[in-house]
Amino acid sequence: MLDRDQLETFATVVEQQSFDRAASVLSITRGAVSQRIKALEESLSTVLVKRERPVAATHAGEVLLRHVKALRILEGSALQELAPTAKPHAPVSLAIAVNADSLATWFPEVLKELLMGQLVALEVITDDQDHTSALLARGDVIGCISTSAKPADGFLAECLGAMEYR
Repeated sequence: MLDRDQLETFATVVEQQSFDRAASVLSITRGAVSQRIKALEESLSTVLVKRERPVAATHAGEVLLRHVKALRILEGSALQELAPTAKPHAPVSLAIAVNADSLATWFPEVLKELLMGQLVALEVITDDQDHTSALLARGDVIGCISTSAKPADGFLAECLGAMEYR
């Protein structure tokens, strides 16, 4: 079983792109951050981060980062279901990638439905539809609008239709 503190430390290092900034965010020493990352890498027998500036995830690290983000989403969802009115919880943080044309036309209705029904902190990343699947594969987003019919590992691809340009 993976250690949750190590996983969160790893994700924070990648998100902050720095061991020092991760230490500051987590309110622990840089040495503690380094030890957690090293222990996690040893337990998985693989290198998870490229120790350069800025720090970046390796391919194995990208796989693990998707796992950590999925854990965060599941935990937030469970907390909302267990005590939806007893005490407010932080919104579930999600990031999705959408092309500009979709964002300018039909996608705002989808966003409205999502945001009205859930306690979600949504980050919408705008990128070309030919490049959004790379963001998904890296673990930067949990969903995307893409021209690729082939899903990223661990994801499904569903045809949404076609847009006619005038």
